[in-house]
Amino acid sequence: MSTDNNTPTPKSSRASRSSRISRLIVKLRHFYEYVTEGVWSDMRRSRLVTFTKTVNLSVRSFLNADLQLRAAALTYQTILALVPALARVFAICRGFGFQHLIQTQLFNSFPAQQQALATGLKFVDSYLAQSSEGIFVGIGIVFLLWTLISMMSNVEDSFNTIWGGIPAFFKAKWNTNETLFTLMMNYVATQLVAFFVIVWEVPKGSGKIGIINQSTQSGWLPTIGGQKYMLTVLVVTILTGVLYIYLNWSKQGYEIAVVGESVRTARYV
Repeated sequence: MSTDNNTPTPKSSRASRSSRISRLIVKLRHFYEYVTEGVWSDMRRSRLVTFTKTVNLSVRSFLNADLQLRAAALTYQTILALVPALARVFAICRGFGFQHLIQTQLFNSFPAQQQALATGLKFVDSYLAQSSEGIFVGIGIVFLLWTLISMMSNVEDSFNTIWGGIPAFFKAKWNTNETLFTLMMNYVATQLVAFFVIVWEVPKGSGKIGIINQSTQSGWLPTIGGQKYMLTVLVVTILTGVLYIYLNWSKQGYEIAVVGESVRTARYV
């Protein structure tokens, strides 16, 4: 009785399987090292290399910036601040006499959440009942002004980043001159502003925006004591007082005064 020497034994099959798994692990390790670090030394301009670098930067930025933790913290902070924020809004609205309009708009905007809104408004009423509305109106106006300034600053920074990223992209992709490209982008921005001026100009053909929403007065500041500009005067007066105190009683204000009085210091001599 003869035996075939080419027939694999169970021991050789296990060894072959183990060898294939080891080679696969080595290949996966090399692939991981290339994707995480080695791709940055790869100077090829293929789409696969560019895609790998993009994914690498996205994942690295997501992990290094703790975006998941920040998103969770922002959600938690928003939930905690919901009742005090609604309390401020309703206190300000009651001060100007249109709290029922805000309540109606909330119910109309969220028809599926009427029970949750009713519960939240009960918390708001109890929150306001324990505090003085006058204090809330003052704090609320300051809070809203700070929120508006902060929001506009963030929007401006975002647009500046996007606008400045366009010359940077063309510089990295096609090695264009960033100085000339930025000057060209300034002309594009000027034309965009001119376009929106034409869209919003009042009256049409005047070439200036003028006073918008004169018929509906939508978005206008509320009047105080029947005076249209009283709120503006109060805000400017408060800001002037704050600036005066800052310039006269702070370290930065002292430094500004010293530099301003010294001509040689102002000229950096």
